[in-house]
Amino acid sequence: MIRRDSYGDRVELEGYAIIPGVLSVAEVERWRAEVDSASATMTDVDAVRDRGSLYAIRNLFDVIPALRTIATLPAVRQLVEPVLGPKALLVKGMLFDKSDGANWGVFWHQDLSVPVRIPDPKRHPDVPGFGPWTRKGGVVCVQPPVTVLERMLAVRLHLDPCTADNGPLRVLAGSHRHARLSDAATAEWTRTHQPIECLCDVGAAIVMRPLLLHSSPKCTVPARRRVLHFEFAADDLPSPLDWHERIPLGGGVAAGRNG
Repeated sequence: MIRRDSYGDRVELEGYAIIPGVLSVAEVERWRAEVDSASATMTDVDAVRDRGSLYAIRNLFDVIPALRTIATLPAVRQLVEPVLGPKALLVKGMLFDKSDGANWGVFWHQDLSVPVRIPDPKRHPDVPGFGPWTRKGGVVCVQPPVTVLERMLAVRLHLDPCTADNGPLRVLAGSHRHARLSDAATAEWTRTHQPIECLCDVGAAIVMRPLLLHSSPKCTVPARRRVLHFEFAADDLPSPLDWHERIPLGGGVAAGRNG
């Protein structure tokens, strides 16, 4: 029987958890300033826009290299290590910036693609279980086997309050334990299970499994909602694939296999 009072077990059972006070006031202010400075000078490669207004930043570590230090924060390690172990890697970073000028919603889905490096970006290697392939913001992405996604964890750090009015993350608890869901299975889950709104204060973290069904409605009372979204993986990818980013939990150097 899984104990609900244990953080790691709760993530395993429900697929998510909300942890207050992960970032200090000073850390929140620092990352707000970094994000706003980067947003003012974004290129079209890294920016995702809605009617001209920025609503996301891809390739976040290229845009704000200082964010690589997120993996060294003890508070972040305490979220990742109980779920993925001490050798976990930070493999992806994005910013979501919902505001009056970029008020967007996302339908129910699972996160199925991961960013990778391959020896020849123009030629996708034939690796069993990996595919289809895409390219986002100049980065090669692929859908890996479910066994890879099951050993990943997303950590969402909130730079603004997340309220019921400003388009919060919604989740269907436990859906991650049913592997990759078809469109019909997703529709059935949304019909038969009650969504949970993930509301939290500034500095809080929402952790979630990529296979957890989640969505986000548009704001009803637009207010800025900046979220730093990081993805961690427990394992290396099979050669010749490598993670696009590979930042060790706790810092240090993790050399890539493809340069």
